[in-house]
Amino acid sequence: MVNKYYSDIINLTELVEYINKRIDRNKVKVNMRQDYDVRAHDFIVCGAFNPYFETESVGIPIEIDIVCNTIDADISYDEIKEILDEFNLVLRHELIHLEQYVEDRFDFDDIEANEKEAYEREKKAIPWYRNITYKE
Repeated sequence: MVNKYYSDIINLTELVEYINKRIDRNKVKVNMRQDYDVRAHDFIVCGAFNPYFETESVGIPIEIDIVCNTIDADISYDEIKEILDEFNLVLRHELIHLEQYVEDRFDFDDIEANEKEAYEREKKAIPWYRNITYKE
């Protein structure tokens, strides 16, 4: 099955370019990482929220890594969809932390409580999610 949105994507580099065109790069940095311990055609998507972003020169609150065995290997439509689904889930999770921070609810002394809320809400609707960071 060919998808009109992903038909030009053939490898991870192009997928990250596709993602970067649709996010606010002042809020989210996306990295590709190669790790030979990751099995071929498997991917790991992980993210981090930096609550100190306002005091650092980089100033980007969310960083998401896409880790794979080989960056330039061709990827299938199913792999693209799997990576994008996982990317969106990770992005939502980190956006919840950004929301906690902006609303002065991010607890520097209880990271576990921050994580609990983020994991509980990441698969639910986040009203401001699409309007702030991810552009269709």
